[in-house]
Amino acid sequence: MNLIEDILSCSSVSVVGLEKNTGKTESLNWILGQLNERRICIGVTSIGIDGESVDQIYMTHKPEIELFTGTLFTTSESHYLTRRLGSEVVAMPEIHTSLGRLVVGRVAESGKVILSGPPDTTATREVIELMRDLGARTVLVDGALGRRSTASPAVTDGMVLATGAAVSANLSTLVRKTLYVCKQISLPQWRGVNFDENIRGARFLNSSTGDIMNPEIDSAVALKMIDREWFEKCDTLYVAGAVTDGIMERFTQFSKGRGFKLVIPDFTRLFVDQQVMDRFESSGGEIYVLQRPRLLAVTVNPTSPSGYTLDSDRVIEQLSAKLDCEVLNVKSKC
Repeated sequence: MNLIEDILSCSSVSVVGLEKNTGKTESLNWILGQLNERRICIGVTSIGIDGESVDQIYMTHKPEIELFTGTLFTTSESHYLTRRLGSEVVAMPEIHTSLGRLVVGRVAESGKVILSGPPDTTATREVIELMRDLGARTVLVDGALGRRSTASPAVTDGMVLATGAAVSANLSTLVRKTLYVCKQISLPQWRGVNFDENIRGARFLNSSTGDIMNPEIDSAVALKMIDREWFEKCDTLYVAGAVTDGIMERFTQFSKGRGFKLVIPDFTRLFVDQQVMDRFESSGGEIYVLQRPRLLAVTVNPTSPSGYTLDSDRVIEQLSAKLDCEVLNVKSKC
């Protein structure tokens, strides 16, 4: 099964940049073009603002988002009015942003548009469902790893990750950083005792007895201060909030030789440096997620905004050797 078939097997897919200028928009445009050739109705939206012609930080040219006839798209009223394509309004959900109410349009004449979509994950799920009801086989969500909620499996089923020279001018560093993010995305799914996804704070589990205990804390940060005995009488901890370096270091103290297990809702809750995670795993610790997205592909942009270029074939070769998903340079396919 190739990438486009993988995308069509998902109800929604996020296209996420590892960092700015890693080729996310070019990847999205390539996917849109491939889907258009198949004459399949799809939907597209964004969390944030995407499709501007000039990078507001580097003041360099950016590829604009091009949509084809029949495509459904969701953007704010402000950016709907600036579109450079022919379209009809097919829905206006009761979702408001700082740029106005959201508008769902259907492209009548191909052209370019700036996407500024739903303000949060709940609204994104609503928009995805709405465009699916209007006939979209798959909905693409333009996102960024900095806006991690876009990539959450609670929002989209699949994910395409864009990486490239903007991450690092050093090939080995680029590969290492990309593989670490892919490792987080692909953390194993928890198959043990069910944890209520509405839990706030944390819960401890003794796997041998099946007992789930509530330390009565309302945030993951408070775990740094919790008594050692909680860790000594349990072997598994579910954390609903963000896990940071400091919290993970504390888990590592109690994991040595015990195989301590950490369970989180999904990889977007993990804000941990690679060395910190390596120490936790070296101590015998294991990390699981309740939900995991399908990592469908990694795209590579070998050129940085400052002008230097890496050998994309070498990047692709080294990533492909470690990943189970497709790795490709979409620019070379255009």
